Amino acid sequence: LPFAFPLSGVDVANTTTYTEMYVYADGFVTFSQGGHIPMPTPAITQCLPILSQSMQGVFGWWADLDPSLGGEVSVSWPDIDRFVIQYKDIPTAETVTPPYTVTFQIVLHANGDVGLNYLDVPDAVAIGLSSLTPRVVVGVQARAGLFRNQAACITTTQGFGRPPHDAESILIKREEVY
Repeated sequence: LPFAFPLSGVDVANTTTYTEMYVYADGFVTFSQGGHIPMPTPAITQCLPILSQSMQGVFGWWADLDPSLGGEVSVSWPDIDRFVIQYKDIPTAETVTPPYTVTFQIVLHANGDVGLNYLDVPDAVAIGLSSLTPRVVVGVQARAGLFRNQAACITTTQGFGRPPHDAESILIKREEVY
């Protein structure tokens, strides 16, 4: 990262900063100190907090995505205070029904704020009485799940919040990661 990114929640006395980030094809980034422990099954979404492993991350559109089928994942830093991870026209894995593509950005601000910008994402729909689609998690988790802000979670077993829609931006301020 071009700056030390503070991800700690409200308690600034225990701020943890990260200088390395790991970009996952499935629509999220993680941070760690020391050696990186990869997420064992990144295609399987889980609601936040994820307590099974010490994960700090930003989940822009965590779903079963597959950039090898098309689209582009890129990073840029338009100025000294922002670092942008862009997922452009990324399709879902072949097993996802119905298939779709997404275009969104994860923006890390030097002050610890997180921006999520959505250009093209599918609308949430009910495909049955007990089933919503798409399966997606959006939010931020810090300090091994002790602090988090979950905007949406739709998995095979749970549904909380509303996924973002086209042309929506979400700003999660550092103090909102609780």
